[in-house]
Amino acid sequence: MTPSTPTMLEPRTAPASAPNAPAAEAEIPVPHNFAGYIKGMGPGIVVALSWLGTGDLINSSVSGANYGYVLMWALVIATLARYFVVSALTKYQLCNSTGDNTILDGFERVWRGFPMFLGICSVALGIVYHCFLFLGAGTALFYLFGEFGGQWGVFMWALVVLAAVVFMASRPNEYKWLEHTANFAMATLVLIFIWALIGSGIDVGAFFQGLTFSMPEDRGAYGAWLVVVAIIGAVGGSVANLMYPYFVADKGWKGPKYRKLQVYDLLFGVCTLIVLNIAIWVVAAELMRGQGATIDGPEDLARMMELAIGPAGPPLLWIAIFFAVFDNIGTQVYTFPRIAIEAVHKTFPKRAAKYNTAEPAGLPDTPADVVTPQRHVRIAALVRDPMFRWIQALLLIPPILFTLPNGPGLVSITVFGNAIQVFVVPAMIIGLIWMTNNKKWMLKGWANKWWENLILLVIGGIGFWAAWGIAKNLPSQIGGLF
Repeated sequence: MTPSTPTMLEPRTAPASAPNAPAAEAEIPVPHNFAGYIKGMGPGIVVALSWLGTGDLINSSVSGANYGYVLMWALVIATLARYFVVSALTKYQLCNSTGDNTILDGFERVWRGFPMFLGICSVALGIVYHCFLFLGAGTALFYLFGEFGGQWGVFMWALVVLAAVVFMASRPNEYKWLEHTANFAMATLVLIFIWALIGSGIDVGAFFQGLTFSMPEDRGAYGAWLVVVAIIGAVGGSVANLMYPYFVADKGWKGPKYRKLQVYDLLFGVCTLIVLNIAIWVVAAELMRGQGATIDGPEDLARMMELAIGPAGPPLLWIAIFFAVFDNIGTQVYTFPRIAIEAVHKTFPKRAAKYNTAEPAGLPDTPADVVTPQRHVRIAALVRDPMFRWIQALLLIPPILFTLPNGPGLVSITVFGNAIQVFVVPAMIIGLIWMTNNKKWMLKGWANKWWENLILLVIGGIGFWAAWGIAKNLPSQIGGLF
């Protein structure tokens, strides 16, 4: 007698090659009141702090000090762009009708080579990110501990950060560690920079005028155009936006019933990010721009915080930078290798079968909210591939070299690194629009509305604009950066 084929609503069973597949995890309760939503949040703060890093801290400071309030409109556009892009990515993961467990499953439906493209980008840009992240962490600890170590101090402290990251990455249930670290770090950052904002004051008229679309003359080492695309790169994001759907999966949110909680969670994280960015920007505009000063190095950042808070300002700044950067490194080392390994397994099915991450053949698609043992096996098996640890090492070891004496400065490499990443944004937007408009791939009622497509098209246009601006203007400014 031939076994019957499972229906769309029947859970898949684990294949014979995975007899010890874990049972489906206990379902996470869906909140029904305000307190429940607050308690249930988590991924939004983790990813918001990972987006912050040194990118927002440095770019917002440089923008405020060099151009005052004028370029604040770029921050608003970039932050809104990030929210809508990440929200659309996560909507596909939660509300698809095809059984896709991760966002890379969706991109693979658009084009078979898409996952590998994103996997390569996640590794390549991850190395770039970590160059300025380790430099930022090492610099923060170097100044926090009285410039201990002399010429080799930043490198020495970067090695200390590397050891701490490796320790955290080796802990079981790493996501929980990241969530606790992010909550503590975000609370610390908010308190420090709100305190600085109170100390600096704010020019309300100039603030609202800064929301108009204007472009000032170049000032300082960083041209206005480069600063704009760096803001879009750092805040609007690129492959870093793929981290949030993975955190949502780690949290246990599967299916459209978690969509409302996910939207509130992401909105809370993004709003917190906006508050921090505005506070940093305003402090720099009031205290540095107002005195005709610019920010070209760590000492300028310390001076800005000393003007805002007093003698406690510089140590608090280094504490803030360290926590933001440490969490950023941890989340990227946790997520980017998973993206890369999943891409490799999709491209090379034999390797996926070897490590038991391949989908069993001959089984029909199931909706996103149907939890199956095979899905848990796939996610867990990604870290069993030895290549996972090799990619982690690749993300961690080479960037340490940028902390050696006479390397590029913290501000320079931060602005440069965040600027070049926007090349990935247009490709992601095209794939995302394709995925979320296909009614065969989305559950009924969850395909994009016209206004959602319009927003994504506008964001994609900005991405093309930013990429063109970099291609046209960045080569002439490399000398100023390095």
